[in-house]
Amino acid sequence: MIVVRHVPTADNSQAAEGGEKIRGWRDLPPTTEGKAQAHRVADFMKIVAVSKRNWTIFSSPLIRATYQAKALARALNSGPVKEDKRLLPWNLGELQGQIVDKVKPQMISYMKNPSQQVPGGESFDTFVKRFKSFFDEHAENHDAIVVTHLRDILLSKSLAEKGKIDPSIMDDFKTVGEYIIMKVGPEGFQVLL
Repeated sequence: MIVVRHVPTADNSQAAEGGEKIRGWRDLPPTTEGKAQAHRVADFMKIVAVSKRNWTIFSSPLIRATYQAKALARALNSGPVKEDKRLLPWNLGELQGQIVDKVKPQMISYMKNPSQQVPGGESFDTFVKRFKSFFDEHAENHDAIVVTHLRDILLSKSLAEKGKIDPSIMDDFKTVGEYIIMKVGPEGFQVLL
């Protein structure tokens, strides 16, 4: 399974008013740079994925993910993109739209108290269970490309490397805003780009 990060939105940028903002379930469109990035990633995947002919592309239903997924589908001549709600990011409710650096301590607190529901959102446990059901169903699918969100990618990494969710991996705020392509398989987690 190859896991690809969605394209950036205006809220992904440190240049956003006040700094990078929590996107969560807000359905924000890609930036002009994000659209160009989608095509660069698709071109890269044409090279990496050339030996495969029957890719199945799954995507979070949010536009920042489906835009990337559809660019991949066109580049790889795959069938239609399969949107799956289990690939949605963590629903951070009232924290969505807030500046990452300001709400990071609250996010970490919700991760350390995983059954506590974020007001207007979901608990970390609910998010993990939802995503893990997708991962368990598709992790062995060597013909799958999954376009999703950072926390989902970090969950994939934890599941692939440790066989379980390591909450400390979720504290990784350094990779926010970057685009990432990773391969999940029996050998663990490999970064492709």
